[in-house]
Amino acid sequence: MIDKIVFYVNDVDIDALEKHLAKQEIIKEELAAVALDRERDIFKYGVTLKRAIVLKVSLEKKKGAKEKHWKLSGHGSLHKFVQGGNHDRFNASEAIKAIIELGEILGISLDRIIITCLEIGVNLQMPKEPMKYIDKVRSHGITTKRAFIHMRPLKDTPHLRGKLCQYTYYVIKFYDKTFEAEYYRKKWLKKYKAEGIPIPVIRENILRYEIELHPKKFPALGFQNIKASTFTAEKLLNHRFYSRFVKMLEDVFQKTELVDLSNIHHEKSLDEIKNYIFVTSDSYNLYLDYLKDILEKNDYNKAIRDDKALVKEFDFVKHTESVKELKAIFEKEINLVYDTRKYSK
Repeated sequence: MIDKIVFYVNDVDIDALEKHLAKQEIIKEELAAVALDRERDIFKYGVTLKRAIVLKVSLEKKKGAKEKHWKLSGHGSLHKFVQGGNHDRFNASEAIKAIIELGEILGISLDRIIITCLEIGVNLQMPKEPMKYIDKVRSHGITTKRAFIHMRPLKDTPHLRGKLCQYTYYVIKFYDKTFEAEYYRKKWLKKYKAEGIPIPVIRENILRYEIELHPKKFPALGFQNIKASTFTAEKLLNHRFYSRFVKMLEDVFQKTELVDLSNIHHEKSLDEIKNYIFVTSDSYNLYLDYLKDILEKNDYNKAIRDDKALVKEFDFVKHTESVKELKAIFEKEINLVYDTRKYSK
């Protein structure tokens, strides 16, 4: 359900934090110096929890305050924090247990941990290679559509293995999770062997669908009475939030346009395919503006009717077996990750 999480805690008692972590044998006595912020000339001290969540503590100065205070910042995978990897199923109940465990490890009350970013999503076990489905993800929206673009390749690889659609309030992503997991397994293989860490077993053909959210934008998404400074880890113990997350995942998926153009050249001419791609692209509205300036009203309306008829002829590309497979597997997985009816009362 939740993968990436970013958070901070103000006014941390660094001595108490170090004693608490040392008691659990996470550190020996003190946090190690892990970074230097040259711009502000401050050191950051930290540790990584379960090879999943990176913690950093630094002496900060609050806006308008005279004295500095210790601030704890954290980021990483809540999913990996629990399971050691983030390519299997991770349901709402597991996420809640992970939040509780994180608070216990830190020895900090959950109502002090401010969440600034989180990713919600599902891992879909596909029957075929994920890119065969990701290539069909085209745009998001009903009346106004926004195109998906290719995600940046992982470092030192030329492969395009995912797509994203960016809005002001959130980012939608579809990508090849198996490829990503294998990339990091190879990258860290020597470290795994040297430290005696079990090498993760990765399932084939995992497609990840996720939405990146920032709590400060929650009010614009319909979340009521939420302020950036008050969205704490404690709120993630409330099942109502997971119900909202599931609803958002479902709504966004339903408004995502899936178009399968593979092998349609047997049914349509190349010119028809080219025209369909153009008419359903972002550039089409520019073309309509141009036509409006040069054509009489009747001719302009006829051009629009002809284009709509063309789009209707291509409706079958949204109902191919591959598109149906992706929709069916998503529907099944979202119900396994969180049964909204269970907590609807």
